Amino acid sequence: MQEQLIDFSNLFKDSVLLRIPDYQRGYSWKEEQLNDFWTDLSNLKLGKTHYMGVITLEEIKNEIYKKWEIVDLSVIEERNYKPYYVVDGHQRILNIIILIQAIIEKMDQDKIERLSSFTKEEIIKKYLFIEYHENPNYKTYLFGYEKDDPSYEFYKTSILGHNSTSNRGTASLYTRNLEYSKNFFEGKIKQFNYNELEQLFKKITLFLKFNVYLMTEELNSLVAFETMNNRGIELSNLELLKNRLIYLSTLLLENNSDGKPLRNHINNVWRRIYEFLGKGIKVELKDDKFLEFHWKMYFEYSRRKGGEYREFLLKKHFIVEKLDNYARNNSNELSNLETINSDDINNYINSLNDTIPAYYYIHYPNESTYDSNIKEWLSKLNRLNNDKDSQFTPLIMAILSKYGNNYRYNDRVAKVLERIEKFIFLLIKSSKNNSNFQDSHFFGWARKVYFDNKNLDETISEIDIWIKTFNMTKFSDMLLDNNKKYGKRFYNWDGLKYFLFEYENYLYSLENNGIPKINWDEWNKEKKEETVEHIYPQTPDQKDECWNSIFGNFNEEQRRKLCNSLGNLLIISRAKNSMEQNFCFERKRGDENNKGYYKGTFSEIEVSRMQEWGPVQILERGLKLLKFMEDRWQIDLGNIEKKIEILDLEFLKGEWNSEKKG
Repeated sequence: MQEQLIDFSNLFKDSVLLRIPDYQRGYSWKEEQLNDFWTDLSNLKLGKTHYMGVITLEEIKNEIYKKWEIVDLSVIEERNYKPYYVVDGHQRILNIIILIQAIIEKMDQDKIERLSSFTKEEIIKKYLFIEYHENPNYKTYLFGYEKDDPSYEFYKTSILGHNSTSNRGTASLYTRNLEYSKNFFEGKIKQFNYNELEQLFKKITLFLKFNVYLMTEELNSLVAFETMNNRGIELSNLELLKNRLIYLSTLLLENNSDGKPLRNHINNVWRRIYEFLGKGIKVELKDDKFLEFHWKMYFEYSRRKGGEYREFLLKKHFIVEKLDNYARNNSNELSNLETINSDDINNYINSLNDTIPAYYYIHYPNESTYDSNIKEWLSKLNRLNNDKDSQFTPLIMAILSKYGNNYRYNDRVAKVLERIEKFIFLLIKSSKNNSNFQDSHFFGWARKVYFDNKNLDETISEIDIWIKTFNMTKFSDMLLDNNKKYGKRFYNWDGLKYFLFEYENYLYSLENNGIPKINWDEWNKEKKEETVEHIYPQTPDQKDECWNSIFGNFNEEQRRKLCNSLGNLLIISRAKNSMEQNFCFERKRGDENNKGYYKGTFSEIEVSRMQEWGPVQILERGLKLLKFMEDRWQIDLGNIEKKIEILDLEFLKGEWNSEKKG
């Protein structure tokens, strides 16, 4: 097969078996790519062609395919099918095959016997698989993954609808994408009539053109794979690293008998990584995020190298020039490099294997077998960090992978997580520090923990050193700066939702046999405007004298300060109608007949017990919430005067003192 421009039907004309090699990425097309492809098909007129790019194939050597299943081997040896690896272009091929399968199922549903003179059975035999009549359970798939790839089992069972005794039901990002693609195409052709379906089939088989290139033996496919993908085809760094490590393992094979099992081990570890990365539903776990955080934990990190993990892994560390046998046999300059061997690679991928569960359970703690206190603190950290990752992620990965499932360390692991939560809340959410405050320090500490130089008690002490730098001034300065930027002080505090949720949990803990009234995941999906209410409204109803009679004596700036002060902000369980938010307190408070706050969160219920709502109540509730903050995070915000200053309500001192005396 030489380089030539051919259509999809001709790709399978020469009796080929196409396999995705172990170093290749899984199916990564999502809605954007599928929509672009469908738009191209919709705009394509019959008789016109659409160029789909290059497909690069490498003929598979007999020492490899002879270890395949007997059904595949018989097709190769008895029917003269030629096996090829798809070095480049497998996503486009797979996408078209999924669409062909959807068309076949549509033919069944609509009882269509032929498309473009092809029966359903002829289409299947040409593009999908060869079935053995003497035993229909045996099939040779014309296109697929290598045998042990979980995506292959998903492809056979969930995309083509076949039974498989080896299907482990393993989900991943890639299997999810496969399923999405199948559903996408089924939806697109659901209402197609016969003519529309036939036109679509002709388009994808006859009028999509590819340059097909057959690689020569002189060109190493692993090197070609990396080179092509560095020319614009986006692959994750984790995928590129897998390919690189496999390539290095093939070079080690020349002089080291450990090379081959190392390749198998790499494939098994990456399979496990993608199983964990693909399991999450609520939070999409990025493979390169995991790789970056692991790098910060595993290798010596400094601010100077920040953000260079790709450069380090792919251009400085895991390179041919540093292979032990290569360096010894080349120039003195190369031999002076710090070398790597199969043990170094093996240790590195073992670490990836050991820490991927920890990375997953950081984001999904309730799916772990960790102690309940550890799960609770991990859950709090997830609530506190909107993106679920922070400068402490490498440290938490190190701790959980080493101590997470050892009951003897449960209390100390929980204490470390509690200190991390305190650090983030006080020094990032409640101070003017940036979100990456002291990140390089704790990346380095993660490595010390992982390699046994620092224990959990030392880690707790180290975090405490930084927590002690927090004081009332930092909190007040953050609020002042926030007020200058947004004019809403507490309402635009980055830690507000988390703080109010923690207070809600505190009130819940005081209830006997109480039931939580808020689920964080559901509640946090909503905008702050729909989950945090101003009790005294931002825009009070001008027709109603209730608010004006209470707040009318204050100027506009003072009313704004009262409105956005901490004591006036209330966590609500459901979005209120915007008009309801402006009603008088008596109506907002509610009763058994008019739900209002009376039937809301524990925080709403607490406010509903107030008989009136004015400046003094805002101040007193604000002081109460600051006292909760002091107790919850074990800090000192100063005396009453200092707290009133934090609340930005100094102008109320006289009125508040008079009411107290009265």
